[in-house]
Amino acid sequence: MSGKLSKQILTERAMLACLVEECRPLLARASQGQTPSYVDLSALGAILHSFYGGVENIFKRISQEFDAESLAGKSWHRDLLDLMAARTARRPAVISSLLQERLDDYMRFRHRFRHAYAFQLNWNEMSPLVMGCEETLRQVEGELETFLKGLP
Repeated sequence: MSGKLSKQILTERAMLACLVEECRPLLARASQGQTPSYVDLSALGAILHSFYGGVENIFKRISQEFDAESLAGKSWHRDLLDLMAARTARRPAVISSLLQERLDDYMRFRHRFRHAYAFQLNWNEMSPLVMGCEETLRQVEGELETFLKGLP
């Protein structure tokens, strides 16, 4: 693995940690059991969008480094997530199938967020993602560490 890739992964991980840290007050308010206001719901949607975007940035960089295939077309987001859960000739799986399933929910939300109006956001659908954001980040970081340690 190149030093450039290591640096890019570290940078993205730091940005994800910063995102979660900066949004901690909003995440705490959301966990108090009340339906968030329209403004808070919009902000939480943007956080979830950024969160998955950061994770996907890491996956794109890993794919560029190790995977010969170029991802394109309408399903490239799904293809990338699936590829990260698979072992290839040049690398072990980056993430477990359990984490892949968890991240699939974030990916699908991000797609809806990009193609909907903010007033269409549904707190009941978003709340598991919002409440699970910090734990998901810890899981991503742990599995990335395992992946990086498993490289020759």
